[in-house]
Amino acid sequence: MTVDNSGKILLINHGTTLEFSTRRNEGRHSADLLPLDYRKDYSQLLARAFEDGQVSYLPYQAKDLTWREVRVVPIVEKGEVLSSMLIFTDITEKRNLQAQAIRNERLASIGVMATGVAHDINNPNNAILTGASLFSHVWQDAMHVLREYYQEHGDFSLGGLSFVEQGESLLELISDIKNNSRRIEAIVANLKHLGKNHL
Repeated sequence: MTVDNSGKILLINHGTTLEFSTRRNEGRHSADLLPLDYRKDYSQLLARAFEDGQVSYLPYQAKDLTWREVRVVPIVEKGEVLSSMLIFTDITEKRNLQAQAIRNERLASIGVMATGVAHDINNPNNAILTGASLFSHVWQDAMHVLREYYQEHGDFSLGGLSFVEQGESLLELISDIKNNSRRIEAIVANLKHLGKNHL
C-alpha cells in the first residue's frame, strides 16, 4: 500500500493475502491496521521515512500469532518524499528458523559445558574411588590387628573416635564413600551423554 505523510492509506493492493486487503481500508490511517502494541513504533518509523528518505523495517506479531514485517519505502520525487510504500511480508517461517538456530546454539553451549564439567568432576572422583577402594582393603587387613590390640589393652581412640563404638562402623563409612563416588560416576556419564547429543 502507499500512504501519505500522515499515514493515511492512498492505495492498497487488492491482490494481497493479508487480512486488511479490502477497498474500505483506503482513506484509513495505516497504523490502525497494525496491532495496538506496534502502532507507536510504526508511526515513528513512518515519520522518519518522510524526514530522511531511508527504508526501514518493523517486525510485528499479528492476531493469528504469525509474524509479519512491514517495510517502509519512501517514494522520492525531485529530492522530496511525497509518499511511502508499505510492503507487508509474512516472516513467521524465518523467525521460527532463527529461534531454532538460537535454541541449537544454546544446546551446543550446554553440551560443551556439560562435557567440560564432566571431565573436571571425573578426575578427582576417580582419585576418591581408587583411594576409598584401597583404604577399604587396608582397613579390613588392619581390623585383625586392631581387635587383638583391643583385647589386650582395652578401648582406644582412632582419630578421636572410640574403637569400640566406631571401629566396626568405619568400614560402612568407607563403603558409603565408594557408593557415592559411583553415583557421581553415573552423573558424569549422563553429563557426557548430554554433551555428545548436543555437540
